[in-house]
Amino acid sequence: MRLGMLPKVLLIVDDHRPWLNTLSRFFSTFKYKIYTAETCAEGIKLAALHRPDCILLDFHFPDGKGDEVCRAVRADLRLKNTPIIMISADPGEELNSYQKYKTDGFISKGASLFKIKVIVENVLRRIGENRGILDRGDIRLDARNFSVYRDSNLAAELSADQFRLLFLLLEKNREFVSDALIAEHVLEDDPKLDKSDAIRSLICRLRKKLGPQLARRIKNKRDKGWIYLQPRDRTRKITQIKAFPNFPATP
Repeated sequence: MRLGMLPKVLLIVDDHRPWLNTLSRFFSTFKYKIYTAETCAEGIKLAALHRPDCILLDFHFPDGKGDEVCRAVRADLRLKNTPIIMISADPGEELNSYQKYKTDGFISKGASLFKIKVIVENVLRRIGENRGILDRGDIRLDARNFSVYRDSNLAAELSADQFRLLFLLLEKNREFVSDALIAEHVLEDDPKLDKSDAIRSLICRLRKKLGPQLARRIKNKRDKGWIYLQPRDRTRKITQIKAFPNFPATP
């Protein structure tokens, strides 16, 4: 049985329902689990209940302002490290969002949906890397248990040296990694060790653990080194065909 990895949980707090629904539908196509709220009070309640991976937060609400949600989240020990990205039609709040409200990002309303997605993914990746988690395309590496996930399913459990090697290849993101760099970051410092043979043996064991589909992504080129080639993301092309209207900015 393949063990599942929980999808990213996104809480969207905005009182403009058409925009809220558009964001919800859009992120759902990328396998996010979505919760929505239209008031500050409801947003605070859902954040505590579901402990989202990220919060997209408007600023103006009928029952208050977004900074109240920020303060409540930062005051909760279980939530204080949750990334918050403010989306507002008020550009004057951008500086405040960072300095006063301690948000992790700011987006002006009217930005394209794909720009919002990129910002969310960048924030999540930065937070994840601090926790030993690395996302690249359909692959996630989790350093807490040396696990590899593909499309939200457990693909492999690696040894420590196999995991360090794969992490290095994915971290370089389509750049060649030399044997010298692999030896420095992955192999033990043993002067008797034949580094070239050890690396090829490690690559062989890693490929075997990953299985044939993922193993094919690890390539070697003479005089350049090793590279992990992530397939091009076809999801974006498919999604762009669908009509996601950009609603006008609202205060």
